[in-house]
Amino acid sequence: MGHVAIAKYLSTCTMFNEVRIMPVYRHMYGEKRRRVEDEEGAWNTKLEMCRLAFGTSSEDGPSSEGAAKVVVSDVERRAFLRQAELNPGRPKEELRVGTADVLDYLVGTEPEATFHLCLGADTYVDLCGGKWKRCSDIADMVRGRVHVVTRAGFEREIEGLVEAQIALEAGGGGGFSMPATVHKGVEGLGDVSSSEARQTQDVDRLEELVGRKVAEFIVEKKMYAFKEI
Repeated sequence: MGHVAIAKYLSTCTMFNEVRIMPVYRHMYGEKRRRVEDEEGAWNTKLEMCRLAFGTSSEDGPSSEGAAKVVVSDVERRAFLRQAELNPGRPKEELRVGTADVLDYLVGTEPEATFHLCLGADTYVDLCGGKWKRCSDIADMVRGRVHVVTRAGFEREIEGLVEAQIALEAGGGGGFSMPATVHKGVEGLGDVSSSEARQTQDVDRLEELVGRKVAEFIVEKKMYAFKEI
């Protein structure tokens, strides 16, 4: 529900023409790839669930009047398949496609577009800490167009980190910097645990976490904890 609230908020920001939701195709971390089924059928089911959650049935979904169009995109899958084409001798299981690779793909296929990157506070901290693949390349590709959405109680910490990144960039030293715009007070941004949503077998609790339509979809498709029932 938090991601839906963020997308709704971003769609009202006049600087954006389109808000793209990009579900992960194959996770960067091995333990999460083992947890998530990567077969094409499972991926298509996840994509369908995301489009249901965000209220759009395809990449050409409608937008509200005066708002940016919200799109659930399969671009991570396309970027992964592109990397597989570029590395024909490498097993797909060994490929690691991250945000920088997705940005490479987007810039290459849509050279006229200007892309922004929206992150949660925790992922922004990791990015600034150099924990992502090709952090400096990401910084170069989205220079000045990073947006961080914070929950209540974390604003001061994130604003301090952003100030440090701005100072780092102004100093012109080595390494990379990641200045960002902080978005506070996003309506509907609660403290929903994705881990709890994947693990619970309580339908009522699942509805509280993800909404009725998505909960019904998860149960019907026997996803996450419900595949064991």
